[in-house]
Amino acid sequence: MQDRRKKMWVWSSGVILCAVAVGIIIYVMNSDVMEHNGENSITADTTAANHTLPSEDEVLLEVEEEVNMIGMIETKDSKNLDIYMSASRSNNFGQLPFKQDESFKMVVTSEKVNELEIGLMSIANERIYSEVVESGTGSVTIKVPESGMYRIYVNNLSPDSVQFQLKLGKAIEGPID
Repeated sequence: MQDRRKKMWVWSSGVILCAVAVGIIIYVMNSDVMEHNGENSITADTTAANHTLPSEDEVLLEVEEEVNMIGMIETKDSKNLDIYMSASRSNNFGQLPFKQDESFKMVVTSEKVNELEIGLMSIANERIYSEVVESGTGSVTIKVPESGMYRIYVNNLSPDSVQFQLKLGKAIEGPID
């Protein structure tokens, strides 16, 4: 009789332990989902009932904002670049070797008036050597201060997104990243 009670106690303890474990797992998973959705457990049920799907315009705006976060660079020859950048963003890309006192010319062409900072960034010390093109169209010539590898540096100083062409004095070596 005692063995039977012991077995029943072990079995019922196991069932209770499993039920508690399942309850904890469900609670944790539910709180993770609510936390991911920015909700707390008190308002989760009421917000779920009041939640509506975003309109097509809202979805397109969100997608456009995500795309605009970084920008885009296209080129066929690594020398003539088509660049798109979001408002108030900067980027550095590519690699070019230069000798000290070498001059490097870059020509910027933009259909809209946008203030752009164009230049070179030293890979060794991350110093930026640049000039501002206030109208979005013009040329920049940088005299390289020391021999080494450099990256092209562009900075959209405008509060709006910009699209412009950048013609380099020599082609970027390797991938543009």
